[in-house]
Amino acid sequence: QLFDNGQTSVDSPTDAHHSGQKLILIAEDNPVNQKIAKKHLEALGYRYLVADDGEQAVKLLSENRQQIGLVLMDCRMPILDGIEATRIIRLNKDSVPIVALTANDSDDDRNICLEAGMDSFLTKPINKQKLIEAINHYMVWDNKKDQVNLVFFCLKYLSEMADNCQF
Repeated sequence: QLFDNGQTSVDSPTDAHHSGQKLILIAEDNPVNQKIAKKHLEALGYRYLVADDGEQAVKLLSENRQQIGLVLMDCRMPILDGIEATRIIRLNKDSVPIVALTANDSDDDRNICLEAGMDSFLTKPINKQKLIEAINHYMVWDNKKDQVNLVFFCLKYLSEMADNCQF
């Protein structure tokens, strides 16, 4: 499913009003973790696709490759886990940035993810600030408008955080 800022389901990436902005593919089987990732991306103004397993993630990536700028990949999913899905993506010579999502934060887990071809590693539950850092680091910007939009949404987020602080 493709969502434009999480509000409207659209038929294809070009149907959304942010047609120049890259999509983020969320590969996550757990509905609660999907909801957290979607909420963070919506707050930042990103469109996304959701895959419930690694096989679906590989398929969605190949079908929408020109529109996808980043993959958030759960490591443990049914049918095809995130490690194997990443290996398949890399065997297909695709260099899309892939950020691991996992509840396990050990050196062994990090090494397995990196050896499979993942670019980075985020632990769950997803920390919004670390997600912003990953997006800033790995997303390829199509144009200056996307950069300005990200700055706007980050400033809005920081403003909301400041409004909730009591001094």
